[in-house]
Amino acid sequence: MAWKAKNVLIFVKAMALVVGVLSVGACSSTALAQSVEATVDRNRISENEAVTLTIVLEGKFDDTSGPEIPDFDVVGRSSGSSISIVNGTVTRSQQIVLRLAPRRPGKLTIGSITMISKGKQVAKSKPITVVVGQDGPVDEPPPGQDDDDALTDSYQVPGPAPAPVPATPGGTIPSRLAGQQAFIVATAPDRELYVGEPFYVEYKLYVRSDLPLMGLRLEAMPRFQQFVSQQAPSDAEQVSRVRIKNRQYDVRTIWRGTLSALQEGPAAVDSLNITLVLGDFFGRRQQALASEPVELNFKQPPLEGRPADYIEGTIGNFVIKASLDRASMSTSESALLTVELTGSGNLRGISAPTIPVPEGMKATLIPSSDLDKIVVDVGGASGSRAFQYLLNSRNEGVMKIGRIELSFFNAISQRYERARTEPLEIVVTGHEAGPVRQAGTPSKKETITVITTQVPDFSDKPESSTSGGLNAKWLYAAMSVPIAFFLGAEAATRIRRRRGTVGAEQRRAMGQARRALKSLKAAPTADFWNDLESIILNFLKARFQVLSAGTPRAVVRGELLAKNAPEDAVAAILDELEACAFAKFAPSAALDKDRHGAVVRVLSSLESLDKGSKGEGA
Repeated sequence: MAWKAKNVLIFVKAMALVVGVLSVGACSSTALAQSVEATVDRNRISENEAVTLTIVLEGKFDDTSGPEIPDFDVVGRSSGSSISIVNGTVTRSQQIVLRLAPRRPGKLTIGSITMISKGKQVAKSKPITVVVGQDGPVDEPPPGQDDDDALTDSYQVPGPAPAPVPATPGGTIPSRLAGQQAFIVATAPDRELYVGEPFYVEYKLYVRSDLPLMGLRLEAMPRFQQFVSQQAPSDAEQVSRVRIKNRQYDVRTIWRGTLSALQEGPAAVDSLNITLVLGDFFGRRQQALASEPVELNFKQPPLEGRPADYIEGTIGNFVIKASLDRASMSTSESALLTVELTGSGNLRGISAPTIPVPEGMKATLIPSSDLDKIVVDVGGASGSRAFQYLLNSRNEGVMKIGRIELSFFNAISQRYERARTEPLEIVVTGHEAGPVRQAGTPSKKETITVITTQVPDFSDKPESSTSGGLNAKWLYAAMSVPIAFFLGAEAATRIRRRRGTVGAEQRRAMGQARRALKSLKAAPTADFWNDLESIILNFLKARFQVLSAGTPRAVVRGELLAKNAPEDAVAAILDELEACAFAKFAPSAALDKDRHGAVVRVLSSLESLDKGSKGEGA
């Protein structure tokens, strides 16, 4: 349901208030730059499309005003906050994202947002103009492209729209899913696959753009029992937008990586299960989603034409080369041989190749995994691996290292192929060839002169007469005893006072909160929600020494749980704090009826926190 402009202002104010209140304690005495920035993902749309407005607020402030958007309806909204500390400078930012649908065509204006601190304007964004076309999208799709085609008109949110991208290779959206509000699709290659061959898999979440998505929770990861898996980095917060059957969807990648089958025959890529949290401050609901298993079939590379030196699992397309770090060495030295394997496929499954060295020479494999560079993308696994060997020879002369070969099965061409290096030569002499000289290394013998000097002896040695030294030591010891006693007594007194003060505050915290809530319930004030919020914050500070007014919600939750506070009570009291921040700017007619219930809920949550944490020192 679209929000009206009045409610948009309420939402922006409420979210801005949350970060404004939280920044009070977290920023200490460090000054914060105050700024407000508003951007849209694109400035030209059609009447049946929506524009994404992103508002970023930074620094300390008390209130905001704007934006004025009489020509738009809000069809989606979300918010988030972050804190960064760089060289002692604390920066807190709040991001508010609004999805705006135009009410009419033409040049429409999104008004500026003003940041207010202590009654004065401290920052202001610029107005934004959005051109809304009347006859379909302003940017027409390429010729021959149908609006009904899946995965078209893709662009990043927020930011400028990138060029359209083709559908995911091997991944199609079943027609029975295209009309649903949200669904998960697992994609895998649609070609013939082999045992040991890494193939790319990803799970994507599609959510209708007009749904108010507040969060998601991963319930069950795929088990991949019949595969070897390698997960690639993915960011579920990175959102792209696609059009499916004339409907806009926000797309998030939940998991991506490569799988390699362990045995031939049929195998299924398991389901991924998540729970969506939909709604707003007035109500929430959860929706469980699961992807459909992807049935695949795997087979072994053919026996016909298999080379005698083929090692099972060597599947892909590779190039191999070798190099030496020097052209000559002595019989008492070593040379470094590096064999580099590049390409795509089962790089991690390839063993170090055997080096064909002449008689009298030895090649010793040394660790070199830090030189490997393997990445995962839609093509599977690709990159390079390096194998290093130390070469030693007891014979002199020109030593020839033969071709290093690797036979592999190319799953694309479906045939066996071979990669090989060029032969190498190294000259071995009976005298030292010498190490590779670095800049500044002496090139001839140099005389090193050791400079010595006599150091006075400062050690304590008994003198011929010890009576004077002994008397002085006893004098110092006698003087230090009363001083040490005084300092210890003073420290113990201060510790007892501090512990007594903290303990008394903890014991009184629940009683003070109970009396304050009883008074607020009997005689609600005009500033009811602010007073209720203050009661909660004062309790958390006195009972747990948690400065919740200046700490992110996740940190407050972690501190309370670390002090044995019940998890359900922690979640309930944090929800009440969020409701207070929002209610102070929401229309009071709908929320006045809930004042009695809010007091009852807060009292119950505080009592649960107090009882569940008995005996836990703050």
